Amino acid sequence: MLNIHQYFGVSILGLIFFRILWGFTGSYYSRFESFNISIKRALTQFSKKISK
Repeated sequence: MLNIHQYFGVSILGLIFFRILWGFTGSYYSRFESFNISIKRALTQFSKKISK
């Protein structure tokens, strides 16, 4: 069982490192700079209000 545990641990660690690398070099929507940082901006993005 320890070998299986080690295999999954190394796999998840590889996925985390890949996501960090992809966050700096990936497409526009996967980069860290395109994330919503402020709560206010996130709430306005998901609000259902339609301004006309």
